[in-house]
Amino acid sequence: MKMKLLNFSNLLTIAFGITSSIATIVGLVTIFISINRQHNIQKLREILWEMEKFQRTLRRYDDIDKETEFCSLFNIYRNLYNSTASANDSIIKLAIFSLFVVIIIWESILLLSYPLTFSKYEYGFVVTFITVGVAILIGFMMLLDKLNNIKKSSNLPSQFEVLNANNINEINTLLIAGQLLKVKIMK
Repeated sequence: MKMKLLNFSNLLTIAFGITSSIATIVGLVTIFISINRQHNIQKLREILWEMEKFQRTLRRYDDIDKETEFCSLFNIYRNLYNSTASANDSIIKLAIFSLFVVIIIWESILLLSYPLTFSKYEYGFVVTFITVGVAILIGFMMLLDKLNNIKKSSNLPSQFEVLNANNINEINTLLIAGQLLKVKIMK
């Protein structure tokens, strides 16, 4: 038994209008988040470079002001690294959910449209186009998820990795740990 919809073209227009609006809003939000995230990543890189520069000067001087400044840089790095995920997390989750809704709408259109208007040959084209569109949206959802994680999107070390002596990096972690302990003891 075939289901008969009288105004199927109107339903298609509304469905594609809604999905286009959702995709446009998600795109705009993603641009805002990526600009914000890039600014934070750049600031983290600058702080990391400053910490690398300090490790060379801390050995030469017994200056508590330089050591305090280094510890303050490390604390700023730690706070910025940890705080960037919380602000944008809910927005990114909403964007991923919105794209998931777009996928559901497209799949519903695909299921409703076959018995009504398409031959098997035309339906094959529609399935191919929607499958490619869904694959692109899933890839974009994965990219959004990656954008939400500083470690994945920037390859910057966390504050624990900066202090981990087992990691090979440009920062002398033993010197940093000693300076942090020295400042804590002297305060």
